[in-house]
Amino acid sequence: MKSTLFIIGLLCTLAGLIALFVFALKIIAYILLAIGFVIGLIYLVYKNKTND
Repeated sequence: MKSTLFIIGLLCTLAGLIALFVFALKIIAYILLAIGFVIGLIYLVYKNKTND
């Protein structure tokens, strides 16, 4: 569960960066980056709370 969430966040972030630099779709890129960033934060907090 945790690793899947992390991978989804990573993919969203990468997709956002690609959209930003390659296609210059700024609005979509910022949304994807925000989603990836939030998922990453949730993952880090969840990982630190469980400690496994």
